[in-house]
Amino acid sequence: MNVMISKSRQSQHGLAMVEAIIVLPLILLLGLAIAEFGRMIMFYNTLNKAQQDGATYIAREAIEGDNDLIILVADGNMLDTANLIVYGEINGFANGATPVLDGLSIDDVVVEVEPDPLLPGYVRISVSYHYTPILGDVLTFLGLALDSAGLDFKSSITVRALG
Repeated sequence: MNVMISKSRQSQHGLAMVEAIIVLPLILLLGLAIAEFGRMIMFYNTLNKAQQDGATYIAREAIEGDNDLIILVADGNMLDTANLIVYGEINGFANGATPVLDGLSIDDVVVEVEPDPLLPGYVRISVSYHYTPILGDVLTFLGLALDSAGLDFKSSITVRALG
């Protein structure tokens, strides 16, 4: 009887190794997917916070004129807002700052004065950003993914001139 128990235990050791080989890639893939989703949420949150900072800045700089029309104090306010969103500071591009998100540029930021004729006195800021997964470059290198792998984040915020 002891011989049968001993042989049964030996056969179980091999089975546990086979199960581990089958399950381990699935667990690693699940962990990688969770990490990628968390990274994507972090990038989207960073983009929204930067956009809120730009909206606060432009709302303070814009002055509501006659008939609720918006007057910007200086022509550079739109560029300053775009710099604030992209670089985190008004003179970011001139100071050689790096973007808050890789691949984000001033061309991705659109500042519209009076975007809706029914809502005078407002400014709209729209930002679009192409998010590339962390393994996007690796998969493209291996020939397993397209060059356009990723998601397009598009966000818009409308604020009223405070001045």
